Amino acid sequence: MQIATENTSRKVLLIAFENAGYLKPFLALLIDLSLFAGGLTLVLIDASVWLKVLGSLMITVGIVRLFLIGHDACHGSFFKSKWLNQVVGRIAFLPSMTAFSLWDVGHNVAHHGFNNLKGRDQVWAPFSKDEFDALPRYRRVLERIYRSGLGWGLYYFLELWWKKLYFATRKQIGASRAKYHWDSA
Repeated sequence: MQIATENTSRKVLLIAFENAGYLKPFLALLIDLSLFAGGLTLVLIDASVWLKVLGSLMITVGIVRLFLIGHDACHGSFFKSKWLNQVVGRIAFLPSMTAFSLWDVGHNVAHHGFNNLKGRDQVWAPFSKDEFDALPRYRRVLERIYRSGLGWGLYYFLELWWKKLYFATRKQIGASRAKYHWDSA
């Protein structure tokens, strides 16, 4: 790995991480799928409450890790092959019930393309003080919960996954394409 100097570009420094090949990504995918499947097996088969709790934790960690693989694949950075990224990304997103193509348009296009720009970034839209004060009381409380340390999970589930990734409308995605419907089926 190259040591950074004043004249070293960020691109040059990242080259070492660019060539993961195929073995490491497939191994990561296999480990995470095994973690998820192993947890599911413990929950469904074993009668012990403690093993069911362990299985539930394994499922949770497996879903999170598979989601990260799906995220990287959707960015086109898990494999060099675009096709393989799309296939593996769809598989990795299955346990979290995330539609690959909707994640692609919502995350790569809207979020990364217009990060925190009001009306363009569908992920995390900031409020001015006047806008926040104009919200109904229930919505101000909900926004405070969303922006708390533990509220991001609720925010993701209600505002992103439910409204824009699972039951997306033309308003959220701009167009209706066959791949959105196939990924959401």
